[in-house]
Amino acid sequence: MTRDAAIAAITDYFDVGRFQSDLAALVAYPSESQSPGAGPELLRYLTEAMLSRLTAAGFACEIFDSPLHPSFRDIRAACTDGQWTSCAST
Repeated sequence: MTRDAAIAAITDYFDVGRFQSDLAALVAYPSESQSPGAGPELLRYLTEAMLSRLTAAGFACEIFDSPLHPSFRDIRAACTDGQWTSCAST
């Protein structure tokens, strides 16, 4: 993708309201990790919200149990285009 095409795509993303609707969908998840018993909702956030977005962006993803707390999970994403590899966690 060229620089101009990337700028046009992100401008359209904001202008047509997709950014606002995507953000509203993400913050609708009660994903407050400090709350006792939040584990099931945090897992739902990772599987329903984050996993689909990351895989749509071309990442291979895997969700791991957290070694720090049994209710929490970690998502790791790696680029699958063969050019580079990166990991991210949330």
